[in-house]
Amino acid sequence: MKKNILNVVAMITLSSLLRAVAMQLFLLPNNILVGGVLGIAGTLDLLFTGEIFRAAYWLIFLNVPLLIAAYFALGKRLTWKTLANVLVTAVFMWIIDYFNLAELLGTTAAEYKVVYAIIGGALSGLALPLMLSIQGSTGGSDIVSLLIRKSSSKSLMRINLYISVGTIIAGALVLQNFDIFVFSIVTLFCSQITEEQIFRGYSSAIAVEIVTEKPEEVSQSLMKELQHGVTAVSITGMYSLTNKTKLICVMNRRQLSLARKIMREIDPSAFAYVVRVKEVVGRGFVNKEEDLDKNRDDL
Repeated sequence: MKKNILNVVAMITLSSLLRAVAMQLFLLPNNILVGGVLGIAGTLDLLFTGEIFRAAYWLIFLNVPLLIAAYFALGKRLTWKTLANVLVTAVFMWIIDYFNLAELLGTTAAEYKVVYAIIGGALSGLALPLMLSIQGSTGGSDIVSLLIRKSSSKSLMRINLYISVGTIIAGALVLQNFDIFVFSIVTLFCSQITEEQIFRGYSSAIAVEIVTEKPEEVSQSLMKELQHGVTAVSITGMYSLTNKTKLICVMNRRQLSLARKIMREIDPSAFAYVVRVKEVVGRGFVNKEEDLDKNRDDL
């Protein structure tokens, strides 16, 4: 229990810090938006001047009605974790802005604007997967996406993408600056790539198919060592005209070396090949978008 709480606190803190650094250190100082509600907060920050109109304050203000909706529609646990993420993000943003760290660290050089857009997008793209790993969200457009996803077959990332593009276009039009649109799209592109790679890492796998004359020994060892099920199929080797068994085991990529070792030790004459699996949904594998819906607290 204590370990789980520490993990939740760590994920919220890290996710919030990444978003704040991306926004206040790389994006806003260079007139770049990230999309979503955080992008709206950035637009309002660039549009208005004065301490009261800073992005950190807008982030909290814009999330209030969304958090209320999330509380009733998505559950208490998700809402409290999301609220914590929004507040901690706002605090980090305020600190970075108050001490003017962008100027101190020199992340406002115009000649490196593309680099800052890429870095900001990559950092932003790390935030949502971290929160999804603890069945939370980063608030804002993520809440809107989750609400839409309850009645839609589209993926969370796809809905987020539509919302982000819309807010970036709106922000560029309001600020009447085409450069903002161009660099913000670069940021969004990098953010989406980062999210996609992380989600793919959660749910992608490989299928190893082993033709062996010792199916019982190999399968028992695979199931014991890898903690994944094995399917056996009776086959006939047409070259030798002998009956054999093909074992099929879907596993994580990092487990392939152990599977090779097991095969060599038990049946050196076995034949195997590896098939790349794009995504796995089911027991023994993780799909964060599905887990978020499944573990929603509706009490």
